[in-house]
Amino acid sequence: MEFHNRMFERPAVQAAILLLAALVAYLPSFNARFFLDDFRIILENPLLHDVLDFGAIWRFSEARFVGSLTFAANYDLHGDAVFGYHLVNFLIHLLAGAALFWLTRGLLASPALQGARGGWTRWAPWVALAIFLLHPLQTQAVTYIVQRYTSLMAMFYLASMAAFAWARLRNSLPLLALALAALLLAALSKQTAATLPLALLLIELMFFRRLSGRAWGLVVGAAVVGGAIAAGLLALPALDIQGLTRETDQIGRIDYLATQMEVLWRYLGLFFLIGEQRLEYDIAIASGFAAPATWALALAHCALLACAAALWRKMPLVAFGILFYYLAHLVESSVLPIIDVAFEHRTYLPNAGLALAAGCVLAQLADRMNNRRAGALLVLIVLTVLTISTYARNALWADRIGFLEHETQVTPTSQRAWTSLGKELMREARFEAALEALEQAAEIAARHEDGALRPPTLLNMIFALHYTGRNREAIELARNTPLERFDQTEKAYYFEARGRAHHALGEYRNAREDLLQSARLNPTINAVAFLAATEFELGNLARARQLARQVLEADPDNPLVRDLMRKMQ
Repeated sequence: MEFHNRMFERPAVQAAILLLAALVAYLPSFNARFFLDDFRIILENPLLHDVLDFGAIWRFSEARFVGSLTFAANYDLHGDAVFGYHLVNFLIHLLAGAALFWLTRGLLASPALQGARGGWTRWAPWVALAIFLLHPLQTQAVTYIVQRYTSLMAMFYLASMAAFAWARLRNSLPLLALALAALLLAALSKQTAATLPLALLLIELMFFRRLSGRAWGLVVGAAVVGGAIAAGLLALPALDIQGLTRETDQIGRIDYLATQMEVLWRYLGLFFLIGEQRLEYDIAIASGFAAPATWALALAHCALLACAAALWRKMPLVAFGILFYYLAHLVESSVLPIIDVAFEHRTYLPNAGLALAAGCVLAQLADRMNNRRAGALLVLIVLTVLTISTYARNALWADRIGFLEHETQVTPTSQRAWTSLGKELMREARFEAALEALEQAAEIAARHEDGALRPPTLLNMIFALHYTGRNREAIELARNTPLERFDQTEKAYYFEARGRAHHALGEYRNAREDLLQSARLNPTINAVAFLAATEFELGNLARARQLARQVLEADPDNPLVRDLMRKMQ
């Protein structure tokens, strides 16, 4: 694919064009406000409000320390100004793409591709980079601020693979050290980096050792046996540990694996067919592999893997892209159950494999066309479609309420979608509308989910009843709510909501008891502020002043506490 205009063959010009396209595609995202878990994890989390308090950041999440550290740095620099957070996320996305470009260049220079000829080898890294940067399926990991954990891990993951490939090419210890450092940073960004050593082994075997067919059979056989042994060990009660080898005990391991057969095809369809944006997918949990449809989906995955095996000599980059796609999904789409079976941000790193494979195929197709201008035009059309689709998705992200209203339209029977809408409506002070959305979530639970309200639905309903002045109903709902399914943070919000309802009714002793419990579990600014107001109403002025000062140190403009301080002057 050679352009007659030599200016466009310069790497600096090509990089500038891609940077401009990515900037245009993500321009609306810089106006997207904080959304859903952004509040809980960043803005309302005092453990991430001081970048120098490494102990607090480590206590919040040891496995995601590096990502949490970047949020603490953002909070120190930008507070609740959203632009800085989006800028960092966008830069991470660019660097992840640069790492993929560096990796592709390294693999093209490996012994496995020494005989590769044609202009496609020059253009494949650029096309793969463009697909990775501009594909709309990447937006959730980039525009949804808190999903920086995913994109940051992917950046380090790809950088480690690239550094390893170039270390092997140049026999360089510094590059090998860089690969190991990036591996460590990836591991401290998100747990899904656990597959990185296997990815490095795959690069070694496919591009530098070039195993024979028989040797590959032994490797695949060993992997299958090893996977079966690992699955068997995880089934042992002693190793079936909540929070370590499973996020939830509501889904069996085999049921989760069977469900992922459909989920992975959904992801593949979204990559190649570019479906409409969804926050979540209404996918039923499979009952193991009993259904013929589940077997058909599983066999289709096996067929795709067989295609990769058939291509490993003639088209090793395409084969590697397919194998890497499944490898990168291994943690979240295998036998480690997660309560939410599908989310688009989980495809961010695996999509690097598909971008690599698709980039190579497109580059070769364009290179083989008799009219090379037509080949260039083909690639340009694909990238233009991706850019426009990504821009449209980011424009929707910028409208929180519109985004969630769209979500309730595409998944009208999702309790979570209606709960999320209700929560965001409360943030906009549209309390009656929020309560209507949450009551819709409760109706869905009654009709489709055996009346089982999720903890977020219950908590937001209690808050919505409080905000609409129905405090006695809020207290009754709280009293009838079992806390067994609540984690520590959810229990803290439960006691805060009930305490605030008691406070509004003038039941200050009950309010203090609940708010103290909330502050012990998770000392949020709101919980401490209402506790200070409650102590004031009970006549404990010294304690009220002490608590009020704590709030003002973290939030100098807190209206409740500033009004309280004026009363105590």
